[in-house]
Amino acid sequence: MDWIKQIIECKKGNWESPGSLGQKIKKIRMLHRYTQKELGVMCGFSLSSADVRIAQYEKNKIKSSTDFSG
Repeated sequence: MDWIKQIIECKKGNWESPGSLGQKIKKIRMLHRYTQKELGVMCGFSLSSADVRIAQYEKNKIKSSTDFSG
């Protein structure tokens, strides 16, 4: 999935777009016309909480525990 690679590149700092990681996730999600629920399910979150979890990431209320620097 190319959009996941785009998010990883955002985290590495290789994507030249202003804003936080959450803003970049939202921008890429909207570019691909996914709802928060669709993206959340694709990321492996349960159907009942997928949209809430993505909203939290987009609002920078939670941060990824994954290290994308390597």
